[in-house]
Amino acid sequence: MVGLQQRCSLSKDGRTRRIKYGVVLQALLVVPFLLSLGNWQLERREQKTALLTQWQEAGSYQGLEQPGLQRFDRVQLRGQLDPQRWLLLDNRVRHGVVGYEVIGLLKSTSGAALLVSLGWVAAGADRDQLPDVSIPEGERVLRGRLDQPQAGFQLAADNWGARWPKRIQQLTLARVEALIDTPLQPWLLRLDTELLSGEPNPWKPVIMPPTRHLGYAVQWFGLALAWLMLTGWLLITLQRSGGSEGETDE
Repeated sequence: MVGLQQRCSLSKDGRTRRIKYGVVLQALLVVPFLLSLGNWQLERREQKTALLTQWQEAGSYQGLEQPGLQRFDRVQLRGQLDPQRWLLLDNRVRHGVVGYEVIGLLKSTSGAALLVSLGWVAAGADRDQLPDVSIPEGERVLRGRLDQPQAGFQLAADNWGARWPKRIQQLTLARVEALIDTPLQPWLLRLDTELLSGEPNPWKPVIMPPTRHLGYAVQWFGLALAWLMLTGWLLITLQRSGGSEGETDE
């Protein structure tokens, strides 16, 4: 009988040790993961702070050939738009109306080629009928801010078709370069005044406030601390439970 009790006690001790190991192991896996998420949010906060600083502190207009250009810098250049080829970036909503952002191809007097956002046009009721756009001809001076084409998520393949203008779902720089067989500057120029409407460009970058990323980081760090406290509580509870069982068996 005593031997049976001893075997049961050893079995309980082994089960308790295995549970403790499992509790420690999950903490070693989960807590570093939560901390990494918090650190990632802090990095995102720094990135968004830098972007906002670039937007707010953009200086005077520079030439496109100026070294060290950054996103949101103001530039001024002279060139001529291609009147035969342009892109219609689909699903751009303005004032609740679905339309297109018209992307033109500019050849500057310095020889550099650049994508330019010329403005917005409404889409018609018939999707097969593209809007009639008149691209201004002749050499002109353009002023605006530099932006970077952003590839978003899409469900289906983006079929650009064979004819100009091309309706596109994403503005992919490398694809445009291959299409026109011309290297492009790594920028999209967003004009201060839209060329198609003659009105001020309402565009502003969509940047999540850095304080929100800080809030997310605090949440992840708080969850990591809570997980550690819960792990400690479980270990203490298991230790006490094992001690109580030992005393009872005696």
